[in-house]
Amino acid sequence: HMYDKAGLGKALKPILVHPGSPLRNVWDAMGFCLFCYDAIVAPLHLFSLPKIWILLMMDWLIRSFMTADILMCLITGYWYSECVVDMRIRAIAKRYASTWMLFDIFVLVVSYAEGTLDNLEDDVLLIF
Repeated sequence: HMYDKAGLGKALKPILVHPGSPLRNVWDAMGFCLFCYDAIVAPLHLFSLPKIWILLMMDWLIRSFMTADILMCLITGYWYSECVVDMRIRAIAKRYASTWMLFDIFVLVVSYAEGTLDNLEDDVLLIF
């Protein structure tokens, strides 16, 4: 493992997540399940699905997961080489910022904007 020896890295060391840990594996499995759900349901919105509470709840669950996933990516180490995991917080943040971070934030902002606009409509009627 490569850890920061002082400063922010030392303070955050207890919450850093190893990329091969059971926590990270469960997190990724949950993300995969939510992605599969969204891949099936999102195209159905083209057919003007009724606004039932379970669909709205799932939309907000996915948004919440995506928000938490950005934070999870910022505390999850990465494989530096075949058998070395980099657990330095600055290196993790720098790597994430140079790969998926901007895309993740863009998708999240669009999702929150879509959800907020849907909630502002006057004709929102929840069907139980």
